[in-house]
Amino acid sequence: WGFLVDFSWVRLNPKQGTSLGDIDIDLTQIMVELGGFYRWNFGAHNLDALGGLRYSSMDVELDFPGPLPVSIKARAGLTRL
Repeated sequence: WGFLVDFSWVRLNPKQGTSLGDIDIDLTQIMVELGGFYRWNFGAHNLDALGGLRYSSMDVELDFPGPLPVSIKARAGLTRL
């Protein structure tokens, strides 16, 4: 028998300057896993069982200067031409 525990936390916060201004991306991800396993021995054969739980959360935020130039809005279909 046995068990496992896994925890992962990631935070990315790059800032990139563009011709439109500074773009700020904030990404936070959390993942927690819990699991257990058991092996039954039947002579020459084995039976393994595995089960567990997983929690996952992702938060993404994108900030950029506005308003968008008209040419970008038109390509994105955000304005009527």
